[in-house]
Amino acid sequence: SFTDKSKGNISSWSWDFGDSSGTTEQNPSHTFSNPGTYTIKLTVTGPGGSNTKIQSDYIVANEPSLEVSTNFKEITREADSLEINIKSNLDWSISTNAYWLYIYPLSGYGDGTFKIYYDSATSSSIRYALIFVSGENLIDTITLEQPGIEPSLEVSTNFKEITREADSLEINIKSNLDWSISTNAYWLYIYPLSGYGDGTFKIYYDSATSSSIRYALIFVSGENLIDTITLEQPGITTGINSLEFINGAIHDYYLTNNYPNPFNPQTSIEFGIPEESTNTLMIFDINGRIVKTVFQNKTLKRGQFRYKFNADNLPSGVYILVLTSSSIVPNKTFKGVKKMILLK
Repeated sequence: SFTDKSKGNISSWSWDFGDSSGTTEQNPSHTFSNPGTYTIKLTVTGPGGSNTKIQSDYIVANEPSLEVSTNFKEITREADSLEINIKSNLDWSISTNAYWLYIYPLSGYGDGTFKIYYDSATSSSIRYALIFVSGENLIDTITLEQPGIEPSLEVSTNFKEITREADSLEINIKSNLDWSISTNAYWLYIYPLSGYGDGTFKIYYDSATSSSIRYALIFVSGENLIDTITLEQPGITTGINSLEFINGAIHDYYLTNNYPNPFNPQTSIEFGIPEESTNTLMIFDINGRIVKTVFQNKTLKRGQFRYKFNADNLPSGVYILVLTSSSIVPNKTFKGVKKMILLK
């Protein structure tokens, strides 16, 4: 911009900008298209005649320039910021293709500085951001390279011996990845089957159905990492006295009639224990003499049990079956009595 500071009664103005252009405005603005040094001349005219003022080498027009302090920067995987310098003689503005960073300021003039605030890495892959700094017809760019996170995936246990009764257990995951879970076992249910980062999942498993130990293999995977959990479930009890565990869904003590009854020579006896208890199961003859101690002061966990009684060595007659139980917590007692008839 140019300002006329002439005094007196002036009727016209004639500006010569030294680049083969001029104007008759009093206070004009002018853009020099080419770099160089220019002499400015102003002629004013009034009733008393004309007067000319010349300013030699008054304007120096530079080549437009725009340059950033770096075109490539490897940044940290943790959230942080960095400062970029701009050397320019233009109005400039900034844009980017990256959602995971914030830039301030987004515009300016001449030499200046702006700051880039970026988020932490969220995957193990390298990611890039391209930043554009533009002014007039000039563009300079900055490429940011952020390394991925070091992938990690770990479960809280790799082996667990579970109960033969239906139950559940919780597993913790420590990770910085998306993860998913699978298993080779039909007798358990897992929730949830996927997640991200540190988390927890629950395994619900069925009661044992045979006397054999069974195993379940659970796979927790994320990207190229896999961790495993092995579950070992003991089989149902079929011990020396033929005591068999049936299931764990019991809510009260009970002793059923033996079946068949009358019997010869084998019969089945079923009873239920609603909580961990100390138990004694005995068989008496009609005169009150003990003919068989199935178990005495035996600790059993909650469950339904079956005892297979063989009376090969006993004569025909009436026998009395007695079950006594005493729970550990809370303190509770139970006594069940049933009559059995052996017919040979």
